[in-house]
Amino acid sequence: MRILILSVTAGEGHNTSAAALREALERRGHEVTVADLYRCCGVPSRLTDRIYRTCAREFRQKYSRTYTRLERDELFRRRWERRFLPGWLYLRMKAWMQAREYDCAVCMHVFAARVLTCLRQQGSIRLPILGVNTDYCLHPYWEDCPGLDGLVIPTEEMREEVLLRNIPQDIILPLGIPIRSPRRCLLSREEARAKLGLPGGKLVLLMGGSMGYGHIFSTALALRKQEITTVCVCGRNRVLRERLLPFRNDRLRVLGYTRLLSEYMAAADLAVTKPGGLSLTELAAAGVPSVLTQPIPGHEERNLRLWTRLGAAAEGGEDGESTARLVTELLADEGRLQRMRSALEALSPQDAAENLCRFVETLDKAPAHG
Repeated sequence: MRILILSVTAGEGHNTSAAALREALERRGHEVTVADLYRCCGVPSRLTDRIYRTCAREFRQKYSRTYTRLERDELFRRRWERRFLPGWLYLRMKAWMQAREYDCAVCMHVFAARVLTCLRQQGSIRLPILGVNTDYCLHPYWEDCPGLDGLVIPTEEMREEVLLRNIPQDIILPLGIPIRSPRRCLLSREEARAKLGLPGGKLVLLMGGSMGYGHIFSTALALRKQEITTVCVCGRNRVLRERLLPFRNDRLRVLGYTRLLSEYMAAADLAVTKPGGLSLTELAAAGVPSVLTQPIPGHEERNLRLWTRLGAAAEGGEDGESTARLVTELLADEGRLQRMRSALEALSPQDAAENLCRFVETLDKAPAHG
């Protein structure tokens, strides 16, 4: 099959999941194209990513209020849609799609799904379309994707929420979020530490997604005072990494972007992170409990609520010192950590990418809902 995976660059989560799905499909012999919706239409993907990061950092309260209203007010969603997805973007995407031939499209972001399903509803394109929801809540615009052939959700725990949002029962697929390393990268904790040159004792992984988001600096300095080893992954946030480098010592390791994140997860006793969908999924697959801090308003706030409600994570404090105290308490309470690991098992569907591949392979045999 010739398969299009259409993503949007807003942080790295959607693209990371797209890359994992691409690898799985190519292993099964399919021809796969991964594309960015906005780049296909002549808009630099780095521009959309910069707008997203700026809104998340600088306009937290307004972002949160807007997201909540998008969930509740359909007319408000329609007005905002013209800002996210102006009419000329539909026309450019129509031309881009009609110049190419695919047997199926998998949309890793709700805006990609919204555009393709509308084009198919208009008769401009004809192919099955799947959506992949990469958060542990449903973005408001998934309600506005007419005729999806399937909507992949991270866990069965979300089904009730999805049904309440007018999504047809027969398209809900609780297959999990596609990730590259679903089984702790096949390394034990001891093997991972040996590979990475990490010491024994308690080890905490401190992250803030690709953007190094949240009060990582103050948390890292507070954890540095404890009798534990902290590995701080700054992602692509060069400013944060440069600020932390002078404070490195035997108890604080500072990294930028790393391709060994799976190994660091396998080595960790506990993670401190913002609750991004991909980060949570990778930690669940690795069996690593987490302390969740500084969620991006909207979807990550809802991710945090679900994971703490199910006992799979603890909510961190408002600053680095209080978060570090909670980390110390958790590391001293092996019983609670074990209960959190048990809760993670229900939130970690195994082999999500392979299972999604198998479903994609059935789509050329079934008519599109649209």
